[in-house]
Amino acid sequence: MAASPGTDEETKRLVLRAWDVKSLEESLEDDAHEAKSSHVDDPEGETLDRKKKITKIIERAAEVGLYAEDLEERIGAGGWTPRPDDAPHHLGDDTGRLICEGLSVGGVSGGADVIDAYLQAFNEARAKNGMRHLTPRLAVKNLQWAIVTPEQTTVEQREEIREEFTRRHSS
Repeated sequence: MAASPGTDEETKRLVLRAWDVKSLEESLEDDAHEAKSSHVDDPEGETLDRKKKITKIIERAAEVGLYAEDLEERIGAGGWTPRPDDAPHHLGDDTGRLICEGLSVGGVSGGADVIDAYLQAFNEARAKNGMRHLTPRLAVKNLQWAIVTPEQTTVEQREEIREEFTRRHSS
């Protein structure tokens, strides 16, 4: 994995600093660790029943939402930008993995539940920091960026999750 051709070293350094990583290699190692640890099983390795498993997935999604807002806050505090541009909001790869797990355990509704948990925690943290809420429409606008493992979901499933989530927030 490499930066796009023509990306200068200063740009790479700024992007890595904004995401609080020292190197691309460190980031990839962290991603590999997160991918392994995102699956929700009990400590003894036994699979939990569906209700407990979806609850654990949703709890993890809320933790990721809090972490995402913390990153946003640190980026703002670092002087890179005072307020994030919500239009390109990316739920993140961790959330994408959890959406796929939610889909496999609870169907389309389980995938949408994961986005709900993420967005609720993210917006509660934003409110505490005096920032406006990320709208549901903008939260799922770039859903394809979060689900980076296409073998776990089809385009149709991703769209069904987006539609279910949007239906919940259309009133």
